[in-house]
Amino acid sequence: MAEGTQNNIRIKASPNGPVAYTVRTTRETGTNGFPLTTQGNADMAAAIKAGTYPFPLVVEDNGAVIPANTVPPTTKPAAPALSAPTNVSAATASGTSINITWNAVSGATGYQIERSPNGSSGWTQIGTPTTALYSDTGLTTGSTYFYRVRATSGSATSGYSSVVNATTSYPAYSQTKQGTPNFFVHPYVSSTNQETKQEMAFTDAPKTASDYAFSAIIRTTGISGSGQGGIKVGSNGTRQVTFNTVAADGGTRTITGTISLQQGDNTVIFEHVSGIWYQVDSITITRAAGA
Repeated sequence: MAEGTQNNIRIKASPNGPVAYTVRTTRETGTNGFPLTTQGNADMAAAIKAGTYPFPLVVEDNGAVIPANTVPPTTKPAAPALSAPTNVSAATASGTSINITWNAVSGATGYQIERSPNGSSGWTQIGTPTTALYSDTGLTTGSTYFYRVRATSGSATSGYSSVVNATTSYPAYSQTKQGTPNFFVHPYVSSTNQETKQEMAFTDAPKTASDYAFSAIIRTTGISGSGQGGIKVGSNGTRQVTFNTVAADGGTRTITGTISLQQGDNTVIFEHVSGIWYQVDSITITRAAGA
């Protein structure tokens, strides 16, 4: 027994009439079937016409199925009703792409993917895949997108799926800045030795967030006593971090914690709070990729 697919079988209302539609079907080409010969072709055509062909016929352009052992109608059957896609899911793939998946729909030959900025209006068709997966690329980092899907078969379409959404991720962030050598952060001493602050420019923060991690190294070498320093962001910002400065800990101290940054450029400022002066060796600010 050997089977294959036979395409472009023409169905006519009368022998000399126009082609009403074309179908495809399975063809058994073995001894007990319809061999790929002139006689085999004639026998197959006769069986289809008589309604004794043992395999279903599928209309080429709309997926309608004519059951096995059935005389084909002289007019093209209507496309079968398509179910709306189910189990639709949208998942962040990167900072600029989202993957949409769903369960394949029986009888569908393709799908239409639509995107909206808010899930209720502004729907735009963005893709017509033939499988149950679509990757939406070229998106804006940190933005939310809404999607819906419907199945197609020729000119027939299903209803829309449920609406799903996903948010593109923000990239990872990491910058390190070095302090000015031999520059002390200290309070007002006199009119000629006024309060000093160490300012450092951090650029291109991907998101306004309060979970930026920092690790700073401060130095109190050659100074005795103890005190406190602080960190704020922006000249008009409030102090976000207060830390101890103790000369007896070996001259340097690592300060860690979290601070808030605005999206874009930020000025991180070390200031004197009380007690001894200190220097800033360096500070590293990081944030993992994600929402």
